[in-house]
Amino acid sequence: MGSRLGYEELVERFNSVSMDVVKLREVIVVIDGELRLAPHDARLYSLRGWARTVAGDAKNAIADFDRAIELDCSRGAYYYNRGLAYGMLGESDLARESFLACGRLAVESGDEDLLDALEGHISLDALK
Repeated sequence: MGSRLGYEELVERFNSVSMDVVKLREVIVVIDGELRLAPHDARLYSLRGWARTVAGDAKNAIADFDRAIELDCSRGAYYYNRGLAYGMLGESDLARESFLACGRLAVESGDEDLLDALEGHISLDALK
C-alpha cells in the first residue's frame, strides 16, 4: 500500500487551485488515487464531489456525495453539497430534499454555520 497524502493535504491542494478547472482535474486525479488506498473514506468522496461541483461536473459530484453519505450519513455538509450539485442540474426537488436532510442534521448537532448556509436554500421553518 502506498503512502497517503492525508485529507488535510488534499484540502490544501484543492484550495490552492481555486477555480482553475485544469488544476481541479489534476487534484481529482490525486483524490482518485487516494480513494484506491482508502475506498471507505467518506471525506475523500465528499472532497472529490466538491471538486467536481466546482469544475462543473454536477452529475459525478452527486454520485460522490451519495457515496459519502452511504459511508457516513451523519455529516450535514455532505447533504448540503449534494443539494448544491442537484441545484446546478436544475433538480430543485432533489436539491430541497438534500437541504432538508442537511437541516435536520444541523439542528440535531447545533451546527449554526450550516443552518446559516441553508437560509438561502430552504425555509428553516420547514425543519420544525
